[in-house]
Amino acid sequence: MSTRWSRYVRTTGDDAFRNLWSELASEPTLVILGGGFDPRVPRALALLTEVASAATRVLRLDIEGGQEAEPGMLELAEANREAVDAIAKSTGACVVEQDFPEVHTRRSAGITMSRAFHEAGHLDDVRQVVVDISGLPRSVYFPFIRGLLMAADGAWGGNVHVVASDSAEIDAAIIEEGAEDPRALGGFAGKSSDESAATIWVPVIGEGMSQQLSALLEAIGPDEVVPVLPFPARNPRRGDDLLLEHQELLLDRLVVEPRNYLYASESNPFDLYRAITDLRNRYQEALRPLGTARFVLSTHSSKLLSIGVLLAAYEAGLEVMHVSPSRYGVRQDVNLAELADRCTTTGLWLAGDAYR
Repeated sequence: MSTRWSRYVRTTGDDAFRNLWSELASEPTLVILGGGFDPRVPRALALLTEVASAATRVLRLDIEGGQEAEPGMLELAEANREAVDAIAKSTGACVVEQDFPEVHTRRSAGITMSRAFHEAGHLDDVRQVVVDISGLPRSVYFPFIRGLLMAADGAWGGNVHVVASDSAEIDAAIIEEGAEDPRALGGFAGKSSDESAATIWVPVIGEGMSQQLSALLEAIGPDEVVPVLPFPARNPRRGDDLLLEHQELLLDRLVVEPRNYLYASESNPFDLYRAITDLRNRYQEALRPLGTARFVLSTHSSKLLSIGVLLAAYEAGLEVMHVSPSRYGVRQDVNLAELADRCTTTGLWLAGDAYR
């Protein structure tokens, strides 16, 4: 069966990203990025504006929401703000702010911000939109990208791009502290059904996520678990290391059989999208005489790989569960700014002219 992203457009590295955008940025472009502390925030914008020949507008999302933060994180956030403003000033780009909304719980902020974005008419005069997920939490960029894909499929009909400055070192240096109750991400509650023959949980395994995985296991109560491990990966032993780290959950409690693991390329979210889509199709076919299977996805690895989860869920209407951290921290023994210089810029073209 043909899938939407069976063919795709992906760039890897700064030069490939610039080459693509030297053509695309001949049209007015909107770049959506986070206003937080992650030092990767200005990177893709700097590359894009180097080659842009048409007007570029930047939408900076406030993702802090007035929360208290460590002084070091506040300094990083201010440095990002200054860097983005300097890029805009030197290239003639316009920076627009979108404030954190007044919401009952932070987990609903993403879908509220996405709704406000579309109501404000930000898409009216652009056909190229880039979401830089490097400095955005999943609770924000999942509903944002979903809303843009729906707009691209509807009356707007423009081009949707995602960019990530990928760095396993920075991901490991950012600490997620505490855990809220497991909930579906905004817009990804799945299709409700009373006839589910089985619940299949597909978690994308990552480092330091034992608490979140245990909370989701209890909340979902799956009949079967199919963990996703990164392979191939920059570190060939990463999959083995993850198995050792999560041995108590995966091997002792769940007793996951070797054939029940799913493998996907660490650097290619389209590979993960295909793997999840194929897995779901196989389960649905096998369980057809008994009813449909309830598929629940969760992502605990890199932001780049999580886009594979987003695409599979968007296409098939699957549920994506998430445990949001109460706050973020940064390891004191690393220099995030130095690590940011060694990022790999990956661009993903998700919807628009390339697929027509």
